[in-house]
Amino acid sequence: MQDFILMYISYSYIYISFCKN
Repeated sequence: MQDFILMYISYSYIYISFCKN
């Protein structure tokens, strides 16, 4: 379960970074 949360946070962070650019 913790791995899933970490993956979700990482994905969200990458997505936000991509949108900013």
